[in-house]
Amino acid sequence: LQLLGLSFSEATLKVCYYNDEGQKEDVPNHPLSLLLRRPNPFMSGDIIQQYIINAMHVSGNAYLLKQYNATGQLVALYPLMPDQVTPKGSAEELIQYYIYETEGSKIKLDSNDVVHFKLGLDPTNHKKGLSPLKTVLREIYGDESAGQMATALLANMGVPSVMITPKDEYGLTEEEGEAISKAFQRKTGGQNKGKPLVLSGGVNVEKLAFSPKDLEIGDLRESFESRVSSVLGVPSIIAGLEVGLKYATYSNAKTLREFFTEQKLIPLWDMVSQEITHQIL
Repeated sequence: LQLLGLSFSEATLKVCYYNDEGQKEDVPNHPLSLLLRRPNPFMSGDIIQQYIINAMHVSGNAYLLKQYNATGQLVALYPLMPDQVTPKGSAEELIQYYIYETEGSKIKLDSNDVVHFKLGLDPTNHKKGLSPLKTVLREIYGDESAGQMATALLANMGVPSVMITPKDEYGLTEEEGEAISKAFQRKTGGQNKGKPLVLSGGVNVEKLAFSPKDLEIGDLRESFESRVSSVLGVPSIIAGLEVGLKYATYSNAKTLREFFTEQKLIPLWDMVSQEITHQIL
């Protein structure tokens, strides 16, 4: 997402028009170009562009609120939190207004006062776009679980859970077993991890789970990374993901950068520019 936002904002937005011969010509210092360099007193144009791209890919929608001066000129654009905006419409008109919920209150915004960027269409609600990231939530949760497991193993010196069983035929009472369990946890956990442990009586200490190598946590995380990278349209090599860096070379990184620009950035630039032209310009 960071790579998408930074790469998208690298391009300079220009306002153009077509002359009588049908050729495209730039309009220097157009008010819209100047506005989008500093959309509001608190944010730069690059920050706003990164917000648009991140919001479109995370929630499927990005919203900018227009601010006008006393003479009706557009003087500022403010980003809205996409999860707090709800488009409303009717049987005759797809979107008539927006409801913005903030700090316990609901604000009604006219559709002409909001710039709405959608990434595709939500098949269940055509008022909104579709978030590609929400289609791989299972992979994101899986990656988080793999990370938690790796952290837990490292915190325990890489030793998974164990089973302590008596060697003699008489066994242990419930009280004795509980005492041994607490002693094992106390002497091998926290600040005592890695210290030797001596247990009274004849007992066997056996691993109850696979070793970190057997679990292949790294391979699991690579699978999750590749799927998230795929739906976002960002090659894993240029995103710096481990699954991509394994096979990275200068040649394929350069080729994938061109592929990323042609297949992802240019369509995004075109999509966003069309909405700016229609909803602002």
